[in-house]
Amino acid sequence: MRTWIHLLLVLLQVALALAADPSHLVQGLPGQPEVGFKQYAGQVEINATAGRALFYWFYEADHPNASSLPLVLWLNGGPGCSSIGAGALGETGPFRTNDSGTGLVRNPYSWNQAANLIFLEVPYNTGFSYTNLYSDGGFYTDNQTAIDSLLFLLEFLTKFPEYRQNDFFITGESFAGHFIPTLASQILSHNEQNGSRINLKGFAIGNPSTDNDDYDAPGNIEFLYSHSVISEELYQEYKTYCGRGRNDDEALARCGNASSQIFALTGYIDRYNIYAPTCNLLSGPDDEACLDSVTPYLNRQDVQVALHVETRPVRWRLCNPDIDRSYLPLDKQRSMLPVYQSLFKSDLRIWIYSGDLDSIVSTLSTRSWIKALNLTIVTPWYAWNYTNQVGGWTEVYSEMTFATVRGSGHQPPVDKPGQALTLFQHFIEGKTLPSF
Repeated sequence: MRTWIHLLLVLLQVALALAADPSHLVQGLPGQPEVGFKQYAGQVEINATAGRALFYWFYEADHPNASSLPLVLWLNGGPGCSSIGAGALGETGPFRTNDSGTGLVRNPYSWNQAANLIFLEVPYNTGFSYTNLYSDGGFYTDNQTAIDSLLFLLEFLTKFPEYRQNDFFITGESFAGHFIPTLASQILSHNEQNGSRINLKGFAIGNPSTDNDDYDAPGNIEFLYSHSVISEELYQEYKTYCGRGRNDDEALARCGNASSQIFALTGYIDRYNIYAPTCNLLSGPDDEACLDSVTPYLNRQDVQVALHVETRPVRWRLCNPDIDRSYLPLDKQRSMLPVYQSLFKSDLRIWIYSGDLDSIVSTLSTRSWIKALNLTIVTPWYAWNYTNQVGGWTEVYSEMTFATVRGSGHQPPVDKPGQALTLFQHFIEGKTLPSF
């Protein structure tokens, strides 16, 4: 009998050792509906010398077999925009804020139906992430953001050791087109050099900032022209004087003038979705497109207490413009194509998806840099099926998959949440999107 009791005690100790860190368990989140999954949040110190900590919000999968499902990290872009404000509460998480910002409602299209989701605020000084070292506020870089994210992941897997063996994926959008491939490279290097491995299987990025000078910016202008937002004359002026190789005084002046006209013509539309209702100078404060319920919710002290935010109250902002201004210019213009070429050698599952009404990082921009990679086509371009309607179009290459989300802008989970969830599920499962 004593032998069995001893064995049970040992098994209990092992189980407790493999359990998630209870100190960050989220309980009593104001205005939250009842759910059957656990969630954790808090600031994780990644650099004691700098007093640097990153804030995360982790939702276990809403699924009977949650522990066996993949672990997925979501990153928003900006740079300097919050992954919990935009990603978790605005796009792919299990909750949305209600219209008044006083509580939460369920998101029926949450991605935690298919995976365990981590939302991480990077770089530091984004959202609830912070640093106490003044010199950290100099220049932010792709590499530093990737190193910090890797340090967070290693600490997260120490706090939540039950997920160490799960398949791990990274997802996100926009300027995370820089963050994610760079982080993937850092993880692969870490795995080669250390005994402890992160079980990285791949990544998916929506409307990714990839190569601004050669592909992103020219593609965006072509998109505006092809959708009748700017005139042909203005389009030709931009192409003639704003391209590479023209840096004389006349070109600089005429490019500046063309850019100013384009900015004026897009001033009363939402460039993130050119056909969506827009919040602009003509809109009143009660216009639906102008409402922001996330900011007041995350600035409530009782919400910050529930999320284990230290040094409360903290002034939370959706985006920190200081990070955008302080991001290393060379990194902002950096081409990610060489990084992709290197990552293709690692047999990762890579999906790129694109809302086709976005003029910030347009589908034309993305298709142009994918074409430049000269990939091997496995399944030619076809329409993919979402509830017997065209969800978008897709092409499968030996190195990666590209898919559009029809009728969506910069944030497909906002504009077309059902289609975005279907795309995510197929990505996670390694299945091609369904055809007709």
